[in-house]
Formats: sequence, structure tokens, C-alpha cells
Amino acid sequence: MEVTYAPASPPRRQRQSHGVVMHYRAMEHARFVLKHHVVLLAATDSFNAANPMKVGRTIEALLRIGPHLLRVTRHHPEDFLVHFSVPADRDTLLRHNTINVDGVPFRTKPWRLDDHAVRQKWLLHIRTVIERLPLDMWTLEGAEEVLGRFCIIDRLDSHTIERRDTRTFACWAWVWSLTDIPTRHCLSCFEDAAGLVVEMQGFSPPLQASRTVPEPPEGERSSLLFHLDPSKTGPQASSAPQPLVSVAAVFWLRRR
Repeated sequence: MEVTYAPASPPRRQRQSHGVVMHYRAMEHARFVLKHHVVLLAATDSFNAANPMKVGRTIEALLRIGPHLLRVTRHHPEDFLVHFSVPADRDTLLRHNTINVDGVPFRTKPWRLDDHAVRQKWLLHIRTVIERLPLDMWTLEGAEEVLGRFCIIDRLDSHTIERRDTRTFACWAWVWSLTDIPTRHCLSCFEDAAGLVVEMQGFSPPLQASRTVPEPPEGERSSLLFHLDPSKTGPQASSAPQPLVSVAAVFWLRRR
């Protein structure tokens, strides 16, 4: 019996992907709160019966504060995350290197951004060429919408700015690895607020029957081709015309 897979079936999903996120204001605010209000607890014994309620009561008795001034949740890879309403309580708990919950020691540590991440310096500065990009997206913002998840857009190529040739769109970008940029990419463009219900944000209608289902979004789908110019690694590279090589061709040449 032949099995037909739906477009979103698990066997067709990618096992791994890569994305780029640029800092935004809400992220900076969240980091500020985590640095000044949060303490992480890591158990010295992996076998314990501690839970958020027991941890919260232990901290309340230790610091002599009310239960409304902290919130304890399970966390990974540490065991618990404690969020204090008052930063001074957070500092007081950090002065205790360990706390005991039902006889099990828990180490206290502040939240740090680079505890579970690896800092990288991206050294590849390449010229990326896109075929079949819609003309209404021939802007820096359009390049970021298309390539922003794979790399960091630096600027548009001079040929693109001058519109000498509208068959291909070119820009300069920073990448970690050439493998992060695919050879072919499908792009779907939708109108603003497509697929959304116009209502008060954060509040749903009280009755299930009264919830409005938006119209299915309809947009334009384009198939784009990405090419990389491996001979140019920066704006100071030679200005002589070089053949454009696709990602697949680059790896085929390397294997030979």
C-alpha cells in the first residue's frame, strides 16, 4: 500500500536548520530583567525529590520574605529558576553559595547570557546574488526579509543600486558557513495582517463558539536561486568580473 505524505509530515521536516536573530528592544529588556531578578539553582545530587513548592518555601524561610515576592519554576539545564520581584532579594540569595532543600544541596548562580552559548566571530564576507527576486523587494529591507535568517546583510551591491541589470539582485553579507545559504529558496509574500483576526490583542472571546476564524491567507509564491561569489570575500577584492558559482557547484569543485 502506497503511503502519501502531507506537506507537514515529520519525514519531510529538516533535521537541522540555522537562523540569525538580531537584538531587538524587547530582548534587551528581557536580558536586563534576567540579570537583575533571576537566580538559577543546580542540585549537587541528580536524584532528589525537590519541586518548585519546596524550593520556594525554603527560600522564603531563609530570606524571611513573603511568597508573593518570588516565583520558582523548573529549568534546564539547571534544576530551578527563581524570579524575585525585588533585586535585593536576588543579591541576598546569591550570597549563599548553596541552599539545602530536603537535605539536598543546591548551588546558586546568576543568570548569564553566555553560560549555554558559544560566542562566534563571523569572518566570511561574501557577495550573494539572487535570481528571480520580485522587483518590489529590491531594497535593503527586502534582502533582510529573504536572507536575514541565513546571514547578516551588510549593504547592497553597487550594480544593484544603480540598476544596471535587473535580472539579478546582489548584496554583501556576513555568513558563518557557506552551507547555511541554500541553493534554492521558496518565498511566499502576504499582505499585512493576512491570516489574523482583528480584535483586542491578548484577549480572546469568552465563548468558544464566538471565536472568529480568519480567512485562509493568500499570497504570491516565488522560487529564488541563490549564488555565491567565492572569489570575492570583501569590498577590497578585485573588481574584475568573476563567474557566479552556486553553492552546489562550489562543493562539487572542492570534492574534486
